[in-house]
Amino acid sequence: MNNINQKGFTPIVAVLIVVGILVIAGGIYYFVNQKLNQPAQIISPETLEQAKKDIKNAKDETKLDFPKQCFLPKDPNLKPRLVRPKPYFFEKDGNFYLKNVDGFPDTKLDPKDYDFTSLTIKFTQGTGVRLRGGRFISLNPGCDLSEFNNKLERYSIVNISRLFTRPEEDLERDKISGEKNSGEELGDLNLYYVITTKTASDAFQLAIFLNSLEIIEDAGFYPIPKPAISKTSNPINYLLNKLLRFKAPKSASRQIIYLLCVQTYGTE
Repeated sequence: MNNINQKGFTPIVAVLIVVGILVIAGGIYYFVNQKLNQPAQIISPETLEQAKKDIKNAKDETKLDFPKQCFLPKDPNLKPRLVRPKPYFFEKDGNFYLKNVDGFPDTKLDPKDYDFTSLTIKFTQGTGVRLRGGRFISLNPGCDLSEFNNKLERYSIVNISRLFTRPEEDLERDKISGEKNSGEELGDLNLYYVITTKTASDAFQLAIFLNSLEIIEDAGFYPIPKPAISKTSNPINYLLNKLLRFKAPKSASRQIIYLLCVQTYGTE
């Protein structure tokens, strides 16, 4: 008798399980079907057009084009100077980093080595940029930097100054003389400037903006000056500076030392 009851109960349980599965599946189908068949939200053409404009303005916020008159052609008789890739800075956990390439680890910038409220910038060769009355101008006819100066105002700049303080005419004369002696293009020291902002955040955002522009060759945090070279502190480097005083070197690596010598000693 017990065997009969057990045999009769088993099919009932199986039927209940199947019914339960069907009920659950039907409920899921009904829910999904209702969601899929809901009418789509209608966006007015005006709203869609405004959204497109907002996206475009966000992308073009830092975009700035310069006329071809801003860039004088290079002298074909001179060997081009080596131009390093523009730096890319990013912020992480309250620290500033320099993005490295070729698989090398990113460099964490030490506040002992850099002033995070100041930037050293170098304009592109041939732009003829000069500082006049706290604003940048170009000596090249047809190169208007008004819009560039206006965009700089958003970054809370407190001071702009030349990196190399010798008279512009002297630096230009030394550059011409050095290129004549070496047959190589030398960096124009009149295109280097220091921009100081109120906060490190302003300087960080400004560096990103400047490095996105064709007219800027390089913009990075200002390195804190190290003690000056003297006969007693570093006699080897002092003698090297003296040896490079009057003639531009032909190797790219030694040109950096030469540029510092020109600023310090001048040429004859």
